[in-house]
Amino acid sequence: MRPSASIQAMGTAGLVQGLSIRNAVLLALTVGWWMVLWAPATQAQALTPTDRDAEAGRPFTRTFRPAEYGAHEQTWAVVEDEQGVLYFGNGSGLLTYDGLSWELLLMSNKRDVRSLARDASGRIWVGAVRDLGYLAADSVGQMTFVSLRDKIPEAHRDFTDIWETHASPDGVYFTSDTALF
Repeated sequence: MRPSASIQAMGTAGLVQGLSIRNAVLLALTVGWWMVLWAPATQAQALTPTDRDAEAGRPFTRTFRPAEYGAHEQTWAVVEDEQGVLYFGNGSGLLTYDGLSWELLLMSNKRDVRSLARDASGRIWVGAVRDLGYLAADSVGQMTFVSLRDKIPEAHRDFTDIWETHASPDGVYFTSDTALF
């Protein structure tokens, strides 16, 4: 019997049984690598134009976990400055992300930042728990929070969360559950 005929007659199970352990392992590795390397390529080729079109234009996204950015898991607001730095109103304070690293800016009262807005001049306004204000660069260029709470008449300082911050050509508006500033 020719070797190829004997392999065909034995079938796949007989072929594996007839191999040495070394050759069986090599066969398994070869089949496994084929599945890893070639199967995805054949699946990609099987995509219809409709499948490919469904992905066209979608932005690339990346999910960051709290352990990566070093703050609370809950984020309430996001705004981007003119340099592309992202600011996040977070349960731990104000997070910044420049595309490479995260930084946490704590509010003066160490509370949550609930809302953010950027005005036409590029200034970022911050609404927090029991505080409101804006970001400004200090003497070394680091962004710091400037509170406006002391500018509010004392009789109106008893507010909680600033849920919305709106920057308009007429000014900046902060909204809590009980007041509009």
